[in-house]
Amino acid sequence: MAAKEACKFLTEHMAIKVSDLGKDALISAAKTSMSSKIIGPECELFGKIVVDAVLECETITALGDKKYPIKNVNILKSHG
Repeated sequence: MAAKEACKFLTEHMAIKVSDLGKDALISAAKTSMSSKIIGPECELFGKIVVDAVLECETITALGDKKYPIKNVNILKSHG
């Protein structure tokens, strides 16, 4: 019972929709997740690329909700 009420409180009072955050917050989150990876020094560039790619895949459902299907983002490797 207490866990259920705690989850309800978090979703009602402390959760923020991703669409309300803005592009800068999304880039910061992407940079944070890449900071410990091999591409860490270039996280500014790759963060912008990732956020732009996800935002381009935005679809709107029949109910009017925005969805971002990550499976629609493809990685193209090029040697050279």
